[in-house]
Amino acid sequence: MSTTRIFGKNLPACGGGYLRHFPYFYTRWAMDRILQKRPAVVYLHLYDMDTSPGPTHIETELPKASKRSKLRHVLQLRNRSTV
Repeated sequence: MSTTRIFGKNLPACGGGYLRHFPYFYTRWAMDRILQKRPAVVYLHLYDMDTSPGPTHIETELPKASKRSKLRHVLQLRNRSTV
C-alpha cells in the first residue's frame, strides 16, 4: 500500500477500502505526490470490485454478530459502485 506524509504522519492512500472511503480528490492528490518520488502501489480486494448492492438488512442477516462485526460488514459494502 502506498502512503503519503502529511503533517508529520503517514496516511494511506491507494489501497483497498481507502479507494472507496476517501474522496477521489484526496486519492488523486496523494497518488500524484507519491509518484513524484516512487511508483505508487494500488491494490483491490475482490469484494472491492463487486458492484452488487449486497445485503440490505444487516440485523436479520447477522443477528448474533457483535456491533463491531456489523459495522465492519457495512463498511465492506460502502461505496463499492464507485470503484
